Amino acid sequence: MVKSVVVHDEIYEGASVRTYAHLVGLNDVDIVETDLNATIGNAVWLQVYDIDSATPDTPLASYSENGNKPAGYLGPTTSNDDWSALLLLNDVDASNPASPAGVVFSSLQTGSGWDKDTTGFNFMHDYHFEDDSATKVALEGGHRIRLEYTLNATAGGVNHGLIFVIVNLKTRSLQGA
Repeated sequence: MVKSVVVHDEIYEGASVRTYAHLVGLNDVDIVETDLNATIGNAVWLQVYDIDSATPDTPLASYSENGNKPAGYLGPTTSNDDWSALLLLNDVDASNPASPAGVVFSSLQTGSGWDKDTTGFNFMHDYHFEDDSATKVALEGGHRIRLEYTLNATAGGVNHGLIFVIVNLKTRSLQGA
């Protein structure tokens, strides 16, 4: 059984988010970047939601590797115009769109802030909330924000299917902000 990852955390308004996960596929096999199927259009995509909004099921923003709606997308009806390029780690502009190797490693990693266990992580992504974007609501305290990563792990000889990394965030206000 493929294991999805759910993370709950709190951030201060305006903070960036680094998400780590240890992705495990069928038969408890660690997912590596070659398991991700980029041939169908996108192997990794991200949608950002404001759970406290009047429309919590409508994404504030949608990201994919090439900025187009993924072929395997199962969520709310959207057009290609609603998608933007998912950025690589620590990249704050669109000059370097993500690839599977940009968010999923070919082996387990330790360090870099991972303190859950000594086994390590194989997924890491930085997300930056921007003041001029649809996700600027996360720059305000008091919101519950959800990041939903979907990884299409159907390559590499074993069809693991879709793997989800869900990040539930509560934004806290800064004093005097």
